[in-house]
Amino acid sequence: ACGMALGKARHRRVDKRCGAAIRSCPEASMAHLLRGLSATQRRRWEAAVQDFERTIALDPGLLPAWPELATAYDHLGDKDAASRVRAEFNRRYGTMLIRWPVP
Repeated sequence: ACGMALGKARHRRVDKRCGAAIRSCPEASMAHLLRGLSATQRRRWEAAVQDFERTIALDPGLLPAWPELATAYDHLGDKDAASRVRAEFNRRYGTMLIRWPVP
């Protein structure tokens, strides 16, 4: 994932601040991305998928969301969805989205 080392208190702050930003501006793609990254750190894959899907819908050029979304789908065991994300990234950007090993 993103390599952030957030403690529980920081995750709560991220969720609270990102949630507030999203409530005041639902199109805040960066807030969705950050909240999704926080969810991946806590292995909350369903929440991560929701935020990364929304990030990409709002701003497909926010490239870090793509591999994170594919990885979250991998962790959920939805290999077809992960493959679709990678294929769509390849179609849009003409480059392969690396598949990170999922434990």
